[in-house]
Formats: sequence, C-alpha cells, structure tokens
Amino acid sequence: MELNAEIVKDFVESPRDTARETVLKRELRLLPESERFVFIQTCLDFTGYRIGGLGLLLATSCLESKTYILPLLEKGLVAADASTIKFWLEFAVAKLGERKTIAILFDKLDTEPDVVGKALYWLPSLLKAESKTLEELQRLRTLAEARGVICKPVIIPEPNNEERVLFGNFYANGDT
Repeated sequence: MELNAEIVKDFVESPRDTARETVLKRELRLLPESERFVFIQTCLDFTGYRIGGLGLLLATSCLESKTYILPLLEKGLVAADASTIKFWLEFAVAKLGERKTIAILFDKLDTEPDVVGKALYWLPSLLKAESKTLEELQRLRTLAEARGVICKPVIIPEPNNEERVLFGNFYANGDT
C-alpha cells in the first residue's frame, strides 16, 4: 500500500472501519517514523487538528519518538476547542506520561493560558490517583486560578425560569 494524500482522503472521508484501520497501522509501522509522521500530519491537516479522528488514532498507535510527538501535540493543543482538547490530552498522557503532560501545561501557562484553562477541566479525569501527579495538577490549578486563567461560570437566566451556565465570559453581557 502506497501511503499518499489519496489514501488519506479515502480513509478520512469513509466511515470508520477498524479492520482497514488495523491494516493501515500495520503498514505505517513498517515505514520509518519520519514517513509515519508526515502521513499522520497529512491526516490531521485534512480533517483539522480540532477533530483529530483518524490522525490522532494513528499518532497514538504509530508514533514513538518525542521528536514527532511533541510538535504534533503542540499544534493539537493550540487548535483544540474546549471539548476536543480531551483527545489531545489523552494522546499526551498515553505517549508522554502524566507528569510530562502536566509539565507541558505549566510551560503554556504564560504563553497560552487558554489551553491550560481548557485542559484543567479534562485532565483530572485522565490521571491515575498517584499522589505526586495529583499534587502537581493541584499546583498547576492553583497557579492558573491566581492568574485568572480559569473562568468562573457565568449564569444566564432563561425565559422559562431556568438558568444556562456558560464556562467563560464570551456571552457575559447576556447576548446569545
């Protein structure tokens, strides 16, 4: 199987097929990691880093070197929205470990605080109950709160006497 843009297009536009994906992963693992990385980047470029999908699945399964994992993760964390960042964090924890993932977020606190804010919502559910890791996570949360990175929920009354909770202040003036 020659891995090219047409193969990428075929895979990302077709319904999920685990048997085909398994064959693709097997084929990818036969290639040098640099070629795997290019193919995976092409998948992610095709679908967008917000979605991930096949590209993220392949990255988790087929990439080993931090040389390729870290730049992919960087693009994914920055592009992810509040829900898709969960998948990039799962990738980070699986490939780099819990402590390294938290360290990366510490590094982003000054330069990309929104990434940290979104990540702190999902990260506790992705970590094991190791005390050292949880201590680091709590330290990150405390720093993020002190810097105003974590937005307090905004509650907007609805006409039907219910309330809608927003997790940022984008609609804080009540406009919807």
